[in-house]
Amino acid sequence: MTMTAGLVVAVAPVASAADSITDLGVSVGITARSDVVAGGGKVFVAAEDRIVVTDTAGVLIGAVTDLSGVAGLAVAPDGAHVFAALHDSHEVVEIDTTTLVVTRRIDLAAYPCPTDLALSGEVLWTAYGCEPDLLPSNVT
Repeated sequence: MTMTAGLVVAVAPVASAADSITDLGVSVGITARSDVVAGGGKVFVAAEDRIVVTDTAGVLIGAVTDLSGVAGLAVAPDGAHVFAALHDSHEVVEIDTTTLVVTRRIDLAAYPCPTDLALSGEVLWTAYGCEPDLLPSNVT
């Protein structure tokens, strides 16, 4: 069984969802996690081993590849960076949203399997836990 992630763009109130979905061709397994965030005029979609990037109209810009188990995303308030929790490599990476290059890696080996991210000002929060510990998640 697979789940498909798409991009929904708001349109006139009388439009149906079919009028506002762009299929990005992203498909993840039932046990994989996925996330979507928007910032800096771009949309970032987690897709297991990569992050697909589009503009706000759903036009494909590129992808950040060679990632290990992308689980959660968070975008900086200024849109300059997006953070990705890499469940399989036990780290969080910071990605420059202009160049789509990983600019920093944060090792979380002591708190393995990061899953979800949230930004509060300058503080990055992460939930973590390896199977079967995913529910409930731990937070650091």
